[in-house]
Amino acid sequence: MNNIGVKIFCYTKASRIEGSLVAAVFLLIGAWYSSKSFSTNLTIISLISVIALVSSGSLINYVYDRGLDEKSGKNIDFFNFVSQKEIIRLYILLNVIGLTLLLYIDIILFAIGIVIFIVFLIYSAPPIRLKTLPPLDCIINGLGFGVLPFLLGVLLFRKELNFNMVWYSIIIGMVVISYYLLISFFDIEEDQAFGIKNSCTKLGKNRVINVAILLFFIATIISITAFNLKTILSISLLICTPAILSIKFTNNINHIRILISSVFILWALTITLLLSMLSHSLIPIFLFIIVLLITIQVIHIYLKEKS
Repeated sequence: MNNIGVKIFCYTKASRIEGSLVAAVFLLIGAWYSSKSFSTNLTIISLISVIALVSSGSLINYVYDRGLDEKSGKNIDFFNFVSQKEIIRLYILLNVIGLTLLLYIDIILFAIGIVIFIVFLIYSAPPIRLKTLPPLDCIINGLGFGVLPFLLGVLLFRKELNFNMVWYSIIIGMVVISYYLLISFFDIEEDQAFGIKNSCTKLGKNRVINVAILLFFIATIISITAFNLKTILSISLLICTPAILSIKFTNNINHIRILISSVFILWALTITLLLSMLSHSLIPIFLFIIVLLITIQVIHIYLKEKS
C-alpha cells in the first residue's frame, strides 16, 4: 500500500466511520418523520455536514487519547504515518465544511451544528474532558451520535418540534448509550488497570452488559408503547433484540464481539432498507450499500482471523 493509501486508511480508522454512519442514519430518521420524504439537495448537504462534524469529533478524540493509549500499551503506530498536526488540520477543515454547509441551509441548523462541535470538543479535550466524568460520557455520546443528528434531520424540513419528537429523542439517546456501553466493554480491564475513569470502568464488566441490555429493552418498550410496532424505529429495535439478549448468555469474548457488531449491522441495514422502500429515494439506498460493504468487510476479517 502506497503512502497516500496508508494515510487514507489511517484517517478512516481515526474518524470511526461507523459512528458517522450511526449519526447519518439518525438524521435520515429525523428527516423522514418530519416530512415523509427526502428533498435530495438538502438531505445530501445535511448528511455531508453531520458526517463531517461527527468524524471530526472522533479525530480530536484520537489525538487526546494518544497519551493514554501509549501509557496502556495500545498500538499507536498510527502516528508514524499521520502526525497530530495533520489530524488537527483535518479536524478544523471538517468542522469548517460541516458548519458552513449548515449555515448555507439555515441558521437554526447551523446552531445545532455548533452544539455538535462543542459536544465532541468538551468530550475529548481538557480541561473539561467529559469522557472521564461518568455518567456525562454516556450523555454526550447519546447527544452527539444520536439526538442532535436526529433533531437536525427533523428541523431540516420543519421549524418546530412536537411532543412526539421528544419521545423519539429519549429513545434514540438510550439506544446510543446502550451501544456505547457495549462497544466500550472490551476496553474496561485495560482502562481500570491504568486508572482511566468513565462509566464503563465505574460499572465493571458484568454491570456494563446488564445496563446496556436494560437501556435497549426500555427504549424498545417505550418505542412500541408511545408509537406502535409498525414504526421504523420499533421494527429495527425488535429485529436487534435477539442479538442484544444473546450477549447476556455467552462468556466467549469473540462471540460477544460478533454479537455487538451484529447489532449495529442489523439496525443500520434495517433502517436504511425500510427508508429505501418507503421513500423510493436513492439516498437511503446509498447508505444501505455502504453498511452492506462494511458488513462484508467485517465478515471477511472474522473469517480471516478464524483461519
